Amino acid sequence: MSDLVHLQKESLTAVISPGIGGAVVRLRYGDLDILRPTPAKAVEDKLVRQMASYPLVPYSNRIVNARLKVGSREFALSPNFAPEPHAIHGVGWRRAWITKAASPTHLHLALNHEPDADWPFHFAAHQRFELGARSLRVELGLLNTGNTPMPAGMGFHPFFPRPEETTLETRWQGYWTMSDHKVPQEHRQVPAEADFSNPRLIGAWRTDNCYTGWSRKAVLGHATHCTELVATEGFGHCVCFVPADNRPFIALEPVSHVVDAFNLAAAGRKDTGTRMLAPGQSWTEAMTIRVLERMA
Repeated sequence: MSDLVHLQKESLTAVISPGIGGAVVRLRYGDLDILRPTPAKAVEDKLVRQMASYPLVPYSNRIVNARLKVGSREFALSPNFAPEPHAIHGVGWRRAWITKAASPTHLHLALNHEPDADWPFHFAAHQRFELGARSLRVELGLLNTGNTPMPAGMGFHPFFPRPEETTLETRWQGYWTMSDHKVPQEHRQVPAEADFSNPRLIGAWRTDNCYTGWSRKAVLGHATHCTELVATEGFGHCVCFVPADNRPFIALEPVSHVVDAFNLAAAGRKDTGTRMLAPGQSWTEAMTIRVLERMA
């Protein structure tokens, strides 16, 4: 498709689709898929949820029942994740981004948003992709272009291949339990089965939770190589999704806040990661995905 942008630096290649949510379609090192590859049919049909990675802006994960509370105000959003009644992942993944600049190793995308049923505030966002010989750095920026304060959050949703031998090494301190309806329940200490402070097989472990006190670094070990994910300081939370239906991937999502953070903050919770951007205020974070040699 003509929409696709191809970046290459030595053996590392990235394919990005500005028109499909500004999403990464593929990241490969030689013949190795570093991110879950997108099926050609999904690109043709513009199925962003099947992409290798996509941006989460101006919030990540769910706003419960699509009701946004900001102080004493409440906004009804459009549910966007049927059959769930929630709004999820913001608007950036569902919009076409504009290419501002491109080179063989760099890409700059932009998105301007006017208030609508999906998000009732003005904002502008950008993504900057920088490809190295063994790394892809993606910067995500958010600017409040309106004249009132705006609740703000962001993140990325990369999917990594998870063959049977995959190990995980990362550190997190707590996690939020979730109801059957994907509503956050309570914050707890990480149980032993979710302790990956030393690298070990993912195996039969399954999760779909937001982990707090995250070290902002994770390493996936494979038979042929390792993949390192590193996030900037504002991404102190990680949503980890290992599907119970055994689809062979793991999503490690660097995010700025917990699930339903804005509503929890409005109810008085202090540790949600919620930010309020003043008019004209901007905020930028980034993640880097790096290919490492296989560790002994």
